[in-house]
Amino acid sequence: MAKTKAAQIAKAGADFEIVERDIPQPGPGQVRIRVQACGICHSDVFRRPWSRYRQIERLEDTSMKSSVVKTLAGVAVLVMLTASTHHTTAEAAQLEGATLADTLKAGDKTLKLNGLGLRKKAVFKVYVGGLYLESPSKDAAAILASDQAKAIRLHFLRDLKKGQLVEAFQEGFEGNAKDKAAQKAAFDKMLALVPDVKEGSTMTFTYVPGKGTTLQVADKELGVFEGKGFADAVFSIWLGSKPPSEDLRKGMLG
Repeated sequence: MAKTKAAQIAKAGADFEIVERDIPQPGPGQVRIRVQACGICHSDVFRRPWSRYRQIERLEDTSMKSSVVKTLAGVAVLVMLTASTHHTTAEAAQLEGATLADTLKAGDKTLKLNGLGLRKKAVFKVYVGGLYLESPSKDAAAILASDQAKAIRLHFLRDLKKGQLVEAFQEGFEGNAKDKAAQKAAFDKMLALVPDVKEGSTMTFTYVPGKGTTLQVADKELGVFEGKGFADAVFSIWLGSKPPSEDLRKGMLG
């Protein structure tokens, strides 16, 4: 029987491992399809800590370049890699129903999604935050110190008033910014531009060296603020020692 290589998660919280499996013949309700290439979806990586949801198994016939695809009611996710050395890239990642793109443009750079986290306040889900970097990193201090392009995108899960956002951002600034006196005037100007937001809308803070930090709501740029010091103050709201929540920070750091 033909063999396939698979990337699998054997149990909740475990790492991906490469295993070899037999390729079964299609049974009732199954079909063999031709696959050029496939890869592990970013959203599957984020689901890794959990175990009970619908499982999808993809088996790749290394000789016939085709796959048997079947669905199972399982307790752990299993995702198969193609035998081809060419892997496709997932187009988006999801968390709590919010979808964020895997890449984001910052000047002439293409940033990659580093991680997603959920901001909750009491029992309320407020937003999903995504951190975008030139290169993946789990080191918050190194990310803040680096003079490289970066971005944070907030996808809101509920309507929020300007005052609620301003209060939250101000609290994060006061708790994390290292050079408050030098950055306060510019930070207050940025807060003045923050609008009310609706469920499903996005707000993005993008830093580009030599240009500064851009505040953007949906596709509209509201303002640009110069200097790496200002960027450090803004990004420290989520990456500093007192983030809105540890789970949010941990998720953003991947």
